[in-house]
Parts: sequence; structure tokens; C-alpha cells
Amino acid sequence: MRGFGYSCDFIINNNNSVIALKNSKTLMFYSKSGEKIREFSYDDLGYDKSYSITLEKWDESGNQLWIKLDNTEKKSIFMTIDMKSWEVESFDLDFVEAIDYDLNPNIGWIIVSDFPFMLEVYHRREYEDNEILTNLYLYNLRSEEKIFIDSYKSNEFKPIWGDDDYFYYHKGLKIEHYSFQN
Repeated sequence: MRGFGYSCDFIINNNNSVIALKNSKTLMFYSKSGEKIREFSYDDLGYDKSYSITLEKWDESGNQLWIKLDNTEKKSIFMTIDMKSWEVESFDLDFVEAIDYDLNPNIGWIIVSDFPFMLEVYHRREYEDNEILTNLYLYNLRSEEKIFIDSYKSNEFKPIWGDDDYFYYHKGLKIEHYSFQN
């Protein structure tokens, strides 16, 4: 929904029973009949309005929503909101900005690279021309376990989870596969 300076995003859980909707001030949860179940302000989440909220993914059960908070001056923060208890958990991703990543909401792991945040096209060209080594990691948001996966010069990995125990990523012009036991 966009128009007249107002925008909102929404995401529906897997069993179509809850709709999460966010605007510039709040994160709201509605039942499928349209009844408001719960509302969180930025203050309720413990962050100010300098952060932007991204509705990431629901877990398989549809009982836990993952969101991401970003601020251009700070690293990304991932949060979970449990639909049964309304408990909110926060996980700082303080070693890298989450630009090039994919989150697995079922197991709390993220595949993330240190691909840099770039505002301008010439920054992208400079990054590619200088062949800067970019690293890919597998990171457990809950335990903070970090596993180095791969690296490549000036590479956006574009990782994608295939299932809870494997994922794919781009390495130059090739697509690589990685399996692990969580």
C-alpha cells in the first residue's frame, strides 16, 4: 500500500492466521478476520525511529516472526516476536551489515557476506575495479557461532537457503552448494 507519503508493508504467516503489518510508527498484528491482536511501537521494541524495520520471514509453524532493524550508522539487528507469548528477542549482527544475506527462520541461522553498503553507482564500480575480497559466513544469531564459508573478489554472493541444512550462493558466474549439520 503506497500513496500520499504513507506506506506500509505486510507479511502473512504460513497458515494464514496472522497478518503482520508495519508502517513508519508501529508494527501491528491482525487476525485473518481483521481484528487487531497486538501492536508494537519502536519504543516497545527498544529502538528509536532512526531504524527502519523490514518484515523478514515467519518460521514454518507460523508462530514466530523475524524482523530486521537497520540504521545506516549501525549494524543490523534481527528480532523475533513469538505469537504465543509476545516475547521479543533481539540479536545484534555486529560484525557485518546485512546487505547480502538470507535468513533461515526455522533454525535461526543466517548466511551473510561482508558485501559493502553502497549508495552510489560509482562506489559499485570502484568496488568491482579494485577486486576487493568479499567473505561469506554462516552465522547463528542465537549462539553467535560464526563459520567461514567462502570468499571471492568483488562478489555479491546472493545466498539462498534450500532447506534447513543446505544453501546455495553465487561465486562469480558459478553457483555453489553448501551442506551442514545444525
